[in-house]
Amino acid sequence: MLSHPRTEEAARGKTIRRAGSLLAAAAVVLSGLVPAAAVAAAPLPTPIASYDFAATTGTTVPDSSGNGRDATVRGTGFAIDGDALSLPGGAAGSSAAYVELPTGLFDGRSTVTVSAWLQDRTGAGNQAAMFFGTTENLPQQYWLLNPSNPAGRVKSVLTDGPRIGQPWTLERGISPTDASRGVAGPAATDAWALYTTVITPTSITAYLDGTKLGTVASTRTVADFGTGLVSYIGKSSYPDRFWKGGVRDVAIYDTALTDDDVKALVAEGTPSNQEDVDAAAAALAVPRADDVRGNVTLPGRSRSQRP
Repeated sequence: MLSHPRTEEAARGKTIRRAGSLLAAAAVVLSGLVPAAAVAAAPLPTPIASYDFAATTGTTVPDSSGNGRDATVRGTGFAIDGDALSLPGGAAGSSAAYVELPTGLFDGRSTVTVSAWLQDRTGAGNQAAMFFGTTENLPQQYWLLNPSNPAGRVKSVLTDGPRIGQPWTLERGISPTDASRGVAGPAATDAWALYTTVITPTSITAYLDGTKLGTVASTRTVADFGTGLVSYIGKSSYPDRFWKGGVRDVAIYDTALTDDDVKALVAEGTPSNQEDVDAAAAALAVPRADDVRGNVTLPGRSRSQRP
């Protein structure tokens, strides 16, 4: 399926989707309460792979990090609107679309952060919005992100050992299948949200937007998973149904992002440069402003008010 041409409207997709925060920030700037020029935040680490779906050509999603780790959209029924990819979902074994990241992308990376904006439209059940791990029909070792597990909670888990049968019993993290091996995630949401998972040699930490959901100790590293690991958006190696929803701004780092780093990723949706401020100011344009300018009288101070 060919990508849609990126119109001026589509290019401003991020601004439109985050209009609430844009308007609020612009109102503060325009009121003169803060300087229009924002103080630059500390730069985020450089991702080893990142994907802006607005750049998709045919079924190829170029790696915008410049590292050449392009992804491929497989299957049918996907659509692209601006910088957001919409996946149709579907039954296991169907031709439903998903994204395949390069094989081996996560090989040997015992410290890794995965971050993506997702909008879940699948509902509660067993499925994966994002996954990396081994290729068995019941994958022996993996990381799996499900925005809405069968209990309707956010799930981000890592297996801490190989197991041929029932590998889900070794999950650790947020909302693992065995609840005693982690912490419960929050209720699922169907709104756009930033899902971030930080994996280190000794722990897994998950965030929903800027809120830390918890940190759970682990005993097995990603390097222990072996080589030739596969990774997907919209499915896993399990024979589960395909995930249905929207995805944009996927980034993968070989470092552990901090709480402040994750908050900075969320904040990228608010005006932080002149282009965003100008867009927000335009959204706040006052009709017939020339008729209003110079004709506003502010109330004077009464004699009873102290100077």
